[in-house]
Amino acid sequence: MPWRLVLVVTVMVASACSQDLTMPANCPELCPGGQPEFRDTVLDAVVGLDSSYSGYSSPLDATSLLVSSGGGYGQSRAVVKFLPRGDSLLVKDTMRLVTLDSVVIAFTLETRDTTVPNLVFEVYRLPRSVDTLASFATVESAMTPDRLLGEIPVPNTTFSGAQKLTFVGADLDKVAFAPGDSTQLVVGWRVRASNATGVRLGSMVKGTEAPVFTSYVHVAIADTGLRNQRINRSASQNFTSVPSQIGTPNGVLPVGGIPASRAFVHFSLPPYFRDSVVIVRATLELTTSQPLFGIPGDSAGFEVRPVLADIGPKSPVAGDIFGLVGIGSGMSSIAVEMVSVVRLWQGRSPLPSIIRFGIVPEGSTFLAPLIRSTAAQVGKPRLRLTYRPALRFGVL
Repeated sequence: MPWRLVLVVTVMVASACSQDLTMPANCPELCPGGQPEFRDTVLDAVVGLDSSYSGYSSPLDATSLLVSSGGGYGQSRAVVKFLPRGDSLLVKDTMRLVTLDSVVIAFTLETRDTTVPNLVFEVYRLPRSVDTLASFATVESAMTPDRLLGEIPVPNTTFSGAQKLTFVGADLDKVAFAPGDSTQLVVGWRVRASNATGVRLGSMVKGTEAPVFTSYVHVAIADTGLRNQRINRSASQNFTSVPSQIGTPNGVLPVGGIPASRAFVHFSLPPYFRDSVVIVRATLELTTSQPLFGIPGDSAGFEVRPVLADIGPKSPVAGDIFGLVGIGSGMSSIAVEMVSVVRLWQGRSPLPSIIRFGIVPEGSTFLAPLIRSTAAQVGKPRLRLTYRPALRFGVL
């Protein structure tokens, strides 16, 4: 065969076996068939595998202290234990005994129920033995008239801000310490108003809103510029004291409250969803057994986190919040977008299809949802999914 003919045949064969990959594909093997299709489905939580537990967080970590006087708020008292003041002060490299001139106990009202007028704070000096282990009955029984440090009426037009009690003259006896005492002041707050009410106070983790015990003193020294001194003492402990819980109604999952509760809910993701669909939206739908109750206009966060390993109430969860929504008084349902969580249940190494939800910040709000569980007749937890089936290839 002449060499020119061989060259022509070779070129023709090569052209027949190649394609221009820079051009749009025109082969059925490379093109998906049809148009993208989106579908919706609802998954109910697995019956009997949901539960609620408490005791995760310390009462000392609360960002707010709750004080209430009954009704939907229940009964709660705030307790603050201040750092010891001492009876001496270092002035010019010498420890010198101090003489008390006046004392101020200051705290911050963060928010109140403005629908209830005539709010009054009652401030009591409590025994030094009162701490986080003391029962509500112990705290309440110590709030007797002889231990009353003073009252602070709050104008109806005041919704928040600094509050204080000042002691001078004979009133200093109320905050005096006996010889050999630890000089540690423990204070309790109670409220009353025209009707049952509730307030939030700033706690020791709030910085400028934290309770402060300030003593204005003077020392026997010739230098008038150093004679007058001030001793500030912050809280070493503060917590909200509430009566012991009687029990949880059947068919509900408590979330939040004091002590703070967290709930776990299991779902069963169908095998088809684990590797054959693209989940574009996932909404957790929860129903409360009764409308949420709290200070009008106040809010809290309802968070959802994925469980990393299933070991019961101590199951580790992701450090980041994967779903968060605000809740407020009057709500009877909660919806949380959590597609980023559900996508972790897919693939070759999926996480267990379990979520944990709770309140943020814990122990710092009257909002405490009672979520209907899988044992409830209606309103069980469910997950509404929007997904796209995998596109098929090679379809003419």
